[in-house]
Amino acid sequence: MKADRRMKESCRGSTVLYAVFLSALLAVLGTAFLTAGAYSRRETAWQMRYGQAQAAARSLHKSFCQAVNEGTSAAMNQIWDRFREDCRSCLTDCGEEDPEEILQGEMDGREYVSAGRGGTDEMQAEILLKALPFDGIAYVYTQVEWEEFTICLGGEIHFDNEEGDTLLLPGSSEEEMRLCMTGRRVYRYWREQPGGWM
Repeated sequence: MKADRRMKESCRGSTVLYAVFLSALLAVLGTAFLTAGAYSRRETAWQMRYGQAQAAARSLHKSFCQAVNEGTSAAMNQIWDRFREDCRSCLTDCGEEDPEEILQGEMDGREYVSAGRGGTDEMQAEILLKALPFDGIAYVYTQVEWEEFTICLGGEIHFDNEEGDTLLLPGSSEEEMRLCMTGRRVYRYWREQPGGWM
């Protein structure tokens, strides 16, 4: 009898011990799942905010590049005006020299820069426009700061559509030199490292 009673108590004790271990294991697993779920929600929220920042940066960059490309950008039009004035001042005292050679020597590779900064409560953006009008090329650099994210993009635009708006410059022959003021297309975009061009 005593042996049976001890056996029953021993079984009850091991059952209680088993139940305690099982509930502890379930509590640990439940905590792990809750922690993983919270981390997953934070990661998803971070990815959503990053996606919003990236979409805003790309949209702003693309629209500015298209405006430069199509000739509707005020910044690029100011550069074209400055370039035209510089060309006129180069040619005022050319005398008997070849105007085309003077322009080639003075204006080839000359760089014009325009920068602007603005934003909203959520986003700050800075755009830098570098143009080499005589060479028919412009570069657009966009940096967008949205919450904790900084996204930088670059773009290259070629002004090579002969059917677009052109700038006429004096040439050595009867034909005037024609420089295109509206590009065929935005050639390419690329990702920049934050702070690389500032």
